[in-house]
Amino acid sequence: MYSHLTRSQTHSWIGFKRYRLTAKIHATPEERQIIDRHGLMRIEVFHDPLRDDLSTHAMAAHDKAKARGLFVTKARDATSICGSEIRALVATARSLLAFNVTVADLCRGITITHKSLQAIGEIERILTECIDAIDRHVRAARGYAEATEDIFAPGTEDDGAVPPTEWARTWRH
Repeated sequence: MYSHLTRSQTHSWIGFKRYRLTAKIHATPEERQIIDRHGLMRIEVFHDPLRDDLSTHAMAAHDKAKARGLFVTKARDATSICGSEIRALVATARSLLAFNVTVADLCRGITITHKSLQAIGEIERILTECIDAIDRHVRAARGYAEATEDIFAPGTEDDGAVPPTEWARTWRH
């Protein structure tokens, strides 16, 4: 498995600088099968910090609506509850639509454009660390692909580092 990251700088139609980062993971069919089998595609690599703020706002608006009580006697209370619940729904919908990158996106290839050099640099650092972690996971999963693998093989009776030959090959808890 290898990855391909490219950086470039573009300009918007107004003339502002935009920084572009393109990332893609190139996996062999065997590695792709391991990624699919072990559910690594669903791992979220990066998400916009705005999503956490929106989720917090949604919870606060819902809690405000719940504080009014279950049985409403005034129209003002009903209007306030409806307004709070609508704000909670809007914040929840916006948080679900927030920018995020998953391993599946990296396998397909993704291009990220941002106006801040610091932000695109942070995203690049996170993507690089994630790609390295995915590679480690795939290598570890490849070791478990066989039906059984002996990590310690029975040795001679005078070898203290290896279990003795009369040890049972299966263990129970």
